Amino acid sequence: MAWYNYLTVEIPFLFCMFGFTLLGPIMTNLHVYRTCYTLLGFNESDCSQLGNEDNSVTRWLEPKVQPTVNKINMVNSVINSSLPLIFCMFVGTWSDKFGRKPFMILCYAGLIISTAMSTVIIHFSSLSPWWFIISSIPNLMTGGVSSLMVVNSAYLNDITTEKNRVIRLGIFDVIFASSSVVGNLISPYLLYATDYQTIYLICLCLIGASFLYTIFFLSESLKSERKAISVEEILNSINLKEIVKHTIRKRENNARAYIFCIICINMIFAFPMGEMSVGTLYLRKQLHWTLIKFSRVNSITSLGNIFGTIFGTYVLYKIMKVKELSLCIFGLILQSIANILRGIATSDYYIYGALLISIFDGLPHLMIRTIMSFVIAPEEMGKIFAVLSIITSLEGMLSNLVYPLIYNATIDINSGIYNFVSFGIHILAIIAMFFLSRLTLPRYKPSQEDEQNKEQNEKRKTPSITSVNNFEVSSINERRSSKVMMVDVDMRKLSQTPSLY
Repeated sequence: MAWYNYLTVEIPFLFCMFGFTLLGPIMTNLHVYRTCYTLLGFNESDCSQLGNEDNSVTRWLEPKVQPTVNKINMVNSVINSSLPLIFCMFVGTWSDKFGRKPFMILCYAGLIISTAMSTVIIHFSSLSPWWFIISSIPNLMTGGVSSLMVVNSAYLNDITTEKNRVIRLGIFDVIFASSSVVGNLISPYLLYATDYQTIYLICLCLIGASFLYTIFFLSESLKSERKAISVEEILNSINLKEIVKHTIRKRENNARAYIFCIICINMIFAFPMGEMSVGTLYLRKQLHWTLIKFSRVNSITSLGNIFGTIFGTYVLYKIMKVKELSLCIFGLILQSIANILRGIATSDYYIYGALLISIFDGLPHLMIRTIMSFVIAPEEMGKIFAVLSIITSLEGMLSNLVYPLIYNATIDINSGIYNFVSFGIHILAIIAMFFLSRLTLPRYKPSQEDEQNKEQNEKRKTPSITSVNNFEVSSINERRSSKVMMVDVDMRKLSQTPSLY
């Protein structure tokens, strides 16, 4: 068997994500630099020092440039949240019906076009950062990286067995994390050795390699007799009404009320995701961090998050048997403390302390989805989690509008006030969690008819294709008793991935 049959989607995904994270750390720098001299008319040589030096010139320029940069980032964040949302909602169902490979190629094609457009924009130094928003549209119209991850996960589920699925999906997660670490580390040094346009060209080559590899070396994981896909067929496969209907239908033992409570709590503690849109600017102004310091800290943070998730799910949850709601509260308390430390930061040590206790940030999200899986029938998981992802994405759009407005309004008073807003929201979520812990968990119990259907399906032993919307949301408890690893696509985690443009 050829070597490329052992690793399939992992190889093009590695190329793509490495290029993606290579650009991530320098994007704020580029936007600040271009805004400074193209929109605000400051001296270009002075503007070039922003993010690279810490002196009286940069300390004077930062608060003058940041409000305009914030407005650009705000518009960019809203567009990046809205357009891929529509595509991401249904790409799992579409790829179930029409195959995984066409949508992979489509996502890579969008990335290539957008990166090429950005490279051209960088070449013309007189163009303002607003042009980068225009260049991002092809990528966003094809679903972006979030859709690519969903389809890649579905592909892996198709081609793996119970024996090797854990390893393959583990490799996929390691690639995502390691590309972030390496990209963040080398990006500033590569920038200082070359320039912005060279880095974009490198990224374009990497994504181009992913595109070609997918076309020539990846085979379709789903065997379908259809060879042509029409737009009409794709649109007809959308059934949003059914998704919403399953979410709001009546259930036994007050399960519907419990589900609504969980969704509301998720909405509360998910809202502070907007602080990521201003966090970099805050540290630049408050502590005068440079690009190199940002890149090092981001790399360490990525490693810390990996450790925190593994320790929380394996040691605390699986071995020590800590309850799901207790882990949610634990994670939210640590996030609240981190908000305070960032808000009162007068030196780097406050930020380092906040980053250290933030390694368990992913626990509340994971535990909430695990609790949901106890209450919901397996065949309904995909539909209800689709609604949850839609709500989270829409909330992200609102959050990315609110936090920049708060930051701009308080930049001359105390630019860290947004951290105390997040603190208040997290405290509200903790109180709601305590209230929920007083209620009895209405666990789902399959009916007699469901058990009979399950037995009939097992007797048939016919292989079935699992929709990405189903396999991405199984609970940890199910994983304990099964070797089948399910992928949980976290919209908030994706929102932390820096924009290419």
